[in-house]
Amino acid sequence: AGAVPAAVLWDMDGTVVDTEPYWMACEHELVDAFGGTWTDADARSIVGFDLIEAAGVLRHRGGVDLDPEEIVARLTAGVVARVRERVPWRPGARRLLAELQAAGVPCAMVTSSWEPLAGVVVDALAPGSFRAVVTGDMVTRGKPHPEPYLWAAHALDVDPAECLAIEDSPTGVRSARAAGCVVLAVPNLV
Repeated sequence: AGAVPAAVLWDMDGTVVDTEPYWMACEHELVDAFGGTWTDADARSIVGFDLIEAAGVLRHRGGVDLDPEEIVARLTAGVVARVRERVPWRPGARRLLAELQAAGVPCAMVTSSWEPLAGVVVDALAPGSFRAVVTGDMVTRGKPHPEPYLWAAHALDVDPAECLAIEDSPTGVRSARAAGCVVLAVPNLV
């Protein structure tokens, strides 16, 4: 009780920024362009997924006849455009990041999103908010595998068991727990 974590490892979508509605809107637009069907339940079912895996679901269930990499590129471009218009910050996230930075607690971003989106969000934050950023296109196995969280802890030179992970999806919680982190699950979309 009262112990300060060695580091705080943050998920991004739904935790630092509330981009899940942006992702869902882009998914609906893409599926509609291919004449498929995509429900809100379909969209919620892939929250927190590795983007290539999510693209596979869009291809199979939504009828999007593109390679998974092209699906991810199109979705990411759509979300980036929306974030550039308005960054949907989660309540308290920037304040907590600033307080952790002032206390000398290092933070890392651990996101399934790819670098183009993570870069836009990081650039909108105060410099030094994150000492490390691990994106879905950097790892070989995405969430729920522990690799993203293990990579972040390694980048900060800390033991994952001494880290607090902040997550909003069951997939992300499983990833952080499998890496050995203490997990704070933030209620959001799922």
